[in-house]
Amino acid sequence: MMAVMVWGERDAEGSPAAPPATGPGTGPRAAWPPPGPSSPTDALAGAPSGAGAKTAELARRRFLGHAAAALAAGPALQGLASWLGAGPRDKTGGSSQPLTGAVPAKLSPHNPWPAHPVYNFAMISDRTDAQVLVAARTGANDASALFGTTYTWNGSATGDVTEMVDAFQDAVDDQVNGIACSVTDAKAFNHVTDAALAKGIPVVAFNSQAPAGSGNNAMAYIGQDYYTAGALAGTRALSYLRSGQTVAALMPARASAGEASRLAGAASVLRPGGARVQEVRLPEPGPAGAAYLAKWYRSNPGTKFLLGLGGATGRAAGEVVRDLGLVAKGVHAAAFDASPEVLSDIAAGHLEFTIDPQPYLQGFLPLFQLFLYNITGGLVWPADVDTGAKVVSRLNVLEYLRYRDSWEGSSTTPRTLVPPTRINLSGSGY
Repeated sequence: MMAVMVWGERDAEGSPAAPPATGPGTGPRAAWPPPGPSSPTDALAGAPSGAGAKTAELARRRFLGHAAAALAAGPALQGLASWLGAGPRDKTGGSSQPLTGAVPAKLSPHNPWPAHPVYNFAMISDRTDAQVLVAARTGANDASALFGTTYTWNGSATGDVTEMVDAFQDAVDDQVNGIACSVTDAKAFNHVTDAALAKGIPVVAFNSQAPAGSGNNAMAYIGQDYYTAGALAGTRALSYLRSGQTVAALMPARASAGEASRLAGAASVLRPGGARVQEVRLPEPGPAGAAYLAKWYRSNPGTKFLLGLGGATGRAAGEVVRDLGLVAKGVHAAAFDASPEVLSDIAAGHLEFTIDPQPYLQGFLPLFQLFLYNITGGLVWPADVDTGAKVVSRLNVLEYLRYRDSWEGSSTTPRTLVPPTRINLSGSGY
């Protein structure tokens, strides 16, 4: 029973050979996987009736139960480094000790899916080149390899809505088999979403969704529940505050709907808890944002918590806490997202915590759901998935910093890691 398709032979050091690709931002060519029993189009060709048919059906039913073990083997990540322009492979591996009972590199060639076309999907992002979405790209590449599909990665590097809508319309015109889009505007994506649905193209939102009542008809949303995540951050921030103290809620000049929802969630906890919440708009990411925040703090020295509602504003908060020595003055700070800079600031004590939206899931699950919709003829409908609000603090930040890997996006190097021997719920936001 096939769990993961092996794309190429391993080199002398055990690293997988890369599959061919259509270019940056795409999955494997339609010619991949190679023809044969492991190909989605040939999996059941010539399969005998009786026991063989029952075996194939059993494989399909058991697939989800075995998927986690299969992903641990890592072959679905093969070729990611070449797709995303990674440097030399890391030779050290995720653990100094070999894994016992590891899934072998050569897996059974039987594919659990019935024969199907090579579906092509489109992902439309508002941050096509962002470091924070490296993990999402990893997830999308893994899903594409695992299910024998292809995808394109388009949109805008700067969040320009017009560019994103144009990329969405191109996908509709190309008659793709499904579209996953970061819906960053309440109305702008409505007409293209409806145009896709009218042509039988399923649409899901990922990472960002239109607010309720906006008229957007995306079939599901896969991403963080921003309001709930904001409330979680507010709850943790309260533990550092006394009644009447001020929290600076840091927003970029052009805040996204997600950041606004995080602020609403945080305020819903902070204000009833006795904290004062003051919104502070920072210039675009970079040195200007930190410089503006430092100037603002000097004019508001009574502020006791700096809450960055995104990765960029969180990095600005950490920089100001460090440069002005605010920890000694009883000032605390926190962020969202799990960029390497934010994680380093947590380890150094400049930030108390961050909220990880787990972007790997935001890349993998949309393509998984679009695949299921297609192969079942629409019987399996896309479903909303909250990818979570995992707290990263000094209790667990070393789990992120110990290795550079593609799971959380600090690298494009795929590697198998070893789970902790004890799960600490208090350090994970649950």
